[in-house]
Amino acid sequence: MERSKVLKFANDLGYGNIGEKDHWNGYEVYQLIYNKPGDENVYHIGLPHIVMIKGDKIRISTDTECFEYLDHVIAKDIDPEEEARERAYIKYLEEKDKKK
Repeated sequence: MERSKVLKFANDLGYGNIGEKDHWNGYEVYQLIYNKPGDENVYHIGLPHIVMIKGDKIRISTDTECFEYLDHVIAKDIDPEEEARERAYIKYLEEKDKKK
């Protein structure tokens, strides 16, 4: 779907802009950005809903889909080595607490 149509959909819902296109769960998705006209600041309010597009159907995500998409976004940015170090450190702290 054309970006201009998605932006109009977001504007009609009261959002100032949309983020970059992503793909998730068989949908094209765009993050919704809320800002006041002429204001460069971005305000995060409520759940992080996304615009979801499949074919010519466009809709806003459900509350559950917000959290599922967040999991998807976070998982894309996880460094496996960093995650392994964090898990090892947590295990170390847990073992240290058991010895007390």
